[in-house]
Amino acid sequence: MTLGVICTLLLAPVSSSLADRPSAEDSFQVYQQVATWLRDQALPKREAPRHERAIDPEDCAGAAIVLRLSGNVIGRGEHVGEGGMTVWLAASDAWGEAYPKLIDGLPNDALFEDRLEERLDRMTIDIQLAGTLVPLPAETFSSAAVLINPGRQGAAARSGGVFGAVFPGTVLSFPSGADAGFDPSERALRVATTRLGLPPVDLNILRQSDEVALYRFDVTHLAQTKPGVPPTFLSRGGRLVSEAAVTGPNLRAAADEAAEFLIGLEWPGEEPFGMLGDYLATADRYEPYIAPPRQQATVALALNRYASIKGTAPARAQHASTYAANLLTDLTRVAGDEVDPRTDPVALATWLLAWAHLEDTPGGLDPSQTKALKDFASASLTRLIGDEADDAFGRLGPGAVALRAYALAKAGDQLVSVNATTTAREDVRRLFRELPGPQLVAAMPWLGWAELELASGEESVPAAVGLREMRDVVWDFQVDPISAGGQDADLVGGIVFSRGSTQLPTWQSLRPLAFVATMLGDPRLTDQQELLVEILPLTRAMRFVMQLSASEAEAHMYPEPARAIGGLRLAVWDQTISVDATSLGLITICEMLDSLSERSGR
Repeated sequence: MTLGVICTLLLAPVSSSLADRPSAEDSFQVYQQVATWLRDQALPKREAPRHERAIDPEDCAGAAIVLRLSGNVIGRGEHVGEGGMTVWLAASDAWGEAYPKLIDGLPNDALFEDRLEERLDRMTIDIQLAGTLVPLPAETFSSAAVLINPGRQGAAARSGGVFGAVFPGTVLSFPSGADAGFDPSERALRVATTRLGLPPVDLNILRQSDEVALYRFDVTHLAQTKPGVPPTFLSRGGRLVSEAAVTGPNLRAAADEAAEFLIGLEWPGEEPFGMLGDYLATADRYEPYIAPPRQQATVALALNRYASIKGTAPARAQHASTYAANLLTDLTRVAGDEVDPRTDPVALATWLLAWAHLEDTPGGLDPSQTKALKDFASASLTRLIGDEADDAFGRLGPGAVALRAYALAKAGDQLVSVNATTTAREDVRRLFRELPGPQLVAAMPWLGWAELELASGEESVPAAVGLREMRDVVWDFQVDPISAGGQDADLVGGIVFSRGSTQLPTWQSLRPLAFVATMLGDPRLTDQQELLVEILPLTRAMRFVMQLSASEAEAHMYPEPARAIGGLRLAVWDQTISVDATSLGLITICEMLDSLSERSGR
């Protein structure tokens, strides 16, 4: 075995079921053979001897090969159940689709081969090898989908001895949000059946005329993350962040990247539209194209928080706070078809909260902008108090009520409003009375921060017992290394508030984690004896935050990697770079950094 193979194997993700899929060594050898075929433009012909084409390793039930040029998919092939020929068939399909695109626009002259060689040098190869096909005993697509680990396992269907399959790498590129239609695993199963030539109808209807069997399978996945580099073994399409990577410098670097991503969403035109919306990384598209007011205000809040923490470089802090102030200013000037934040109570409360935090960050605003923002803040405060506002927020649930309470508590001090502080205090006390300890997570992080704001300067926090109980509940439902197993190590640290189900953690884990990170730095909520106990689960939580962040490894499947780096995805299997997830992730990291600084005395 060569040194290169040994080094590559050391990077392979740990798996609890290696026997169910091709080994890392066999997969690397397949990659080398396919790379040779493609670089030499010498795939075996259909009439070639079988031994030249049948290169599937042992335990390989299928193969998917994706070819990319400058991040864009130019060729794809997916096959299962072809008796040792799946790699060759997938490579043939991918090359057949890619070659016309590689030569498109190349003049047929003496330099043709050189130009083609240059494009081949920029092409990257992505290979997934399927393990054992596991039958799914289910009556519906949705009941079969819950048995598939999204982004980790592929889906296959069989009818009349013919197979159709969708590999995890393809699932990772599925759209989310309004375009999704179904959850990714259910969509994969439906696509697998349509690849058999069956109509796009429900499973019970299909089975009235055809015998259809459904399967799942694990894969060994390796891909070039950049042209000209050796392949990397990937875990759910990306890298695996270890707990050892959760260090102060790495957390700060993650915060810097998240802030840069958010600032990079600045509206490209002259209109006061603020910023772009969520980034669909695999499609290189923003949706919605203009971020709604609540999202923009949340970004302003996150950037103000980032600008205020110790250790943020002065130039970065100034840039972040200035951009936040400009976002808040743009929201006061409604143009075109923009939504007026004053018509959305949650957006207005978020705006007010972001403005209140702006006062804590480095200055640099001109006096006229400062006055305009303060005038809008005063008007907003008035709109957020009273019976009409009480009714509106009451209908929206405890999370919205807690958000308003925090905004009023934070801004009430600066605008010297007794009514705001009184309303905030009444809402906070009522929420703590009405929500049992476990249900407090529904109002996080806003309720916790509102409580601390109201208890600022006091020796104790009135709801300290309830907040500690809430934190214990969060840790009870945290994914740990044992429950995750080797294959789902990328989920460790996330929170799933259910037991015995197939639900997996998403960015929503950050809601309670953001405040739990704050609790670490407050001796009233985490005394000296509790510090060591709390550090381990918080380290795992920060690991999960960093896992959601788009890195160079995940970006191998993005047409424009630079636009995504540092942003947080909705989930480890969903490549939507979310404005909300990135904002709350940035705040969570900032709270952790501040707490660590507070407890270390630095």
